[in-house]
Amino acid sequence: RYLHKRRHIQSLERTSEQRLGKEFQSYEVDTDKLADKHSDIFEPLDASINEVYLWHGSTVRSSLSIAQQDFRIDLAGSNIGTMYGQGAYFAESSTKADEYARDDESYYSGVFALLLCRVCLGRCYYTTVRDENAGKQIASGEYDSTLGDRRSGANTFREFVVYDSEQIYPEFLILYSRIYRADDMAKVKSLASLPFHLDLPVYWNNVAKHSRFESFSEQYILNARSRKALEWLCKATAAPGTALEVVEARRVENSSVWNKYVDFKRDVRGDMADDTEGSNGIPDVLTMKALKSVSSADLGLENSLE
Repeated sequence: RYLHKRRHIQSLERTSEQRLGKEFQSYEVDTDKLADKHSDIFEPLDASINEVYLWHGSTVRSSLSIAQQDFRIDLAGSNIGTMYGQGAYFAESSTKADEYARDDESYYSGVFALLLCRVCLGRCYYTTVRDENAGKQIASGEYDSTLGDRRSGANTFREFVVYDSEQIYPEFLILYSRIYRADDMAKVKSLASLPFHLDLPVYWNNVAKHSRFESFSEQYILNARSRKALEWLCKATAAPGTALEVVEARRVENSSVWNKYVDFKRDVRGDMADDTEGSNGIPDVLTMKALKSVSSADLGLENSLE
């Protein structure tokens, strides 16, 4: 959808009567130089239609939902107001995007999220003042997005707004915690050394849900890549000479069963922490040996077991 929309914006500059003969204004953003410098990470951008990388701050669960299901423009502005109309708001500055990022009071307390998105701005409606009717400029067909230049108007940050989710591709998701001057740095480093796990496995369809309050019990037929990964694991742990093939496999996503498993795992960790006689060590399980011998990305299993 994003590529289709990008081609459509390109065609408008050649065919739209509202745009022919009017100068197209290109805008550089702070992320441009870094994206150009690291071409091994970031795909080339089309500056002729103001294609840029921009930041979007939100909660962890909302960001996971966006990464899976795209932006919901109909929900935009429900929490932060609509300075430039109802749209998806972005910033070239991660500091500005961080102002919109929020944690929650449950599993992700103290954890925030930034999405780095590829955004096709196209022809920008430029303004230095608040304009809640900016969306009407885009609806007229003359513009594709709004550039709220508060850097010039209020000496703060520029904001970029698009009103069609097809102009956005959420490419990277960053989870982070804020560190304050008054924080105990020894404690911060200790916490940072621990592995961080999402509330639910990242490859689950329900990863954005709160399993304690949103129940689900679903099964999904695995795609060919994941099925082959499971087949490899079966063969790697089977008796020598065993011939097998995984024809079909399903992934079970059950909130009730998952919560019981997580609770039990938490209790075991607590018992092990209180064990003054020492642990017997980690069992040498065949599946774990096999998984450690190969990259999870190569297998298509993107969430490690801990």
